[in-house]
Amino acid sequence: MNSVKREHYYLILGLITAAMLLADGFLLFRSNASVGIDGYYYVIQADVFRTTGHFYFPTSTPIVLIFFSVLSVLIPSTVIAIKAGVLMIQTFFYVGLAILIRKLTDEDLLSLLGLFLAFFSGLHFYYISEFLSNLGALTFLVWSALSFFRYAADGSRSYLIISMGLLVGACLCHRSIPYLLVSFFIAGILSVSYLRIRSRKQLILVVFAFFSVFFTPLIISIQPLFDLPPWINNEISPIPQNPFRPLMRMEGLCLALVDLVMIWTLFKHPQNTKINLTITTSLLLVVWNVMFLLNPFLQHPVGVNSLFARISTIAFIPFAILVPLVFRALSGLSQNLLYATCIMLIPILLFRLQTPFPVELRETSIRKREKLIRDVPTLVSQTCQYPFIVAKHGDQFLVTAVTGSPAQHLLPSENRYGCIFVLSQKPFNRTIGSLSARKIENSDGDISLVEISDPLQKK
Repeated sequence: MNSVKREHYYLILGLITAAMLLADGFLLFRSNASVGIDGYYYVIQADVFRTTGHFYFPTSTPIVLIFFSVLSVLIPSTVIAIKAGVLMIQTFFYVGLAILIRKLTDEDLLSLLGLFLAFFSGLHFYYISEFLSNLGALTFLVWSALSFFRYAADGSRSYLIISMGLLVGACLCHRSIPYLLVSFFIAGILSVSYLRIRSRKQLILVVFAFFSVFFTPLIISIQPLFDLPPWINNEISPIPQNPFRPLMRMEGLCLALVDLVMIWTLFKHPQNTKINLTITTSLLLVVWNVMFLLNPFLQHPVGVNSLFARISTIAFIPFAILVPLVFRALSGLSQNLLYATCIMLIPILLFRLQTPFPVELRETSIRKREKLIRDVPTLVSQTCQYPFIVAKHGDQFLVTAVTGSPAQHLLPSENRYGCIFVLSQKPFNRTIGSLSARKIENSDGDISLVEISDPLQKK
């Protein structure tokens, strides 16, 4: 493997990062509308916080929202401010990830390879369009890891404090992060315990602990002692599921391959498994992949709203880190296995073509959203003085952002409004239409507001 001069490395890293940001920026700025299903949620939160100091929707994870709100003071359009903010966060994420991989592999070219793999993964599109708070959290986590590695290298407590502070910042970005950190903590404990094994008894205990965690979802799902809350039932399954779902099929298959290669390396060459940050991180990621990301007893529905489904979308990060780590390990152990791994990875990478593109980044969805922005204010102005609008998830945020009227995706629990309308787009909902007292349509007849005469009885 080859390295380049430090100044040349950062120049190349800067150029590659700039090219990636241009590609991401093109997707974000090809329309004046906000992108993502929840795009206008961020717009509302930033606007209201800027003007009142409070959020329209109360939240305990405000860091990214506050950042967008501050940018909206400097940039007249809140939508543009958020898109610019996403690219700023993405810059720190890309640079931090490359430096992290460079630290682990001690190879400049491998760090650039890992950066390219993160960009190549179709999952990263979801983080620039849908999961903006998660993107902020992941950026905090990457730089927290870098600070911790610096602390481990020279023992400076200031870097440990910075690392802990960045972890807190990550937790204040999205509510899924504490669960993610717990899962990494469990994987880390098992990894360090394995590396410190000195007897057969210790090995048995570590293996038992690993399989206990792995089968915990199965045990919980079949236990007869108590009924599980619905949200837990949606996360686990007594029947093995296919962990390679379309959204992360390429990343999952690549991780399964490199996990096997890394495990072979650790067992076949135990003399190379002395405890250091690279070996510990490699084993931690392998254990985490197997126990959580690729666990067949953790359900991954088609969507990404459940806890483990959302966590699984970070698969592109261990994918981007482990592939260079495996190449680094094999380069000094087995050239034949290195070549074989490369050959097997190439066809797996073709699954990237099957990764679903985020719906809200598709051209048809963008045009529909632009039309809603153009026509909804006119339709709402024809309703009543204090209207309430019911719209599908995502559109309710758009309605509130462009009209100021309250909206949600469910009927209200009490009728405190002058009128209640349901926003419909072709094909219209016939059930709702039959309950209507009045229908207001746009000039093309493809967007309408359907009034609900007695919503509390018709729910």
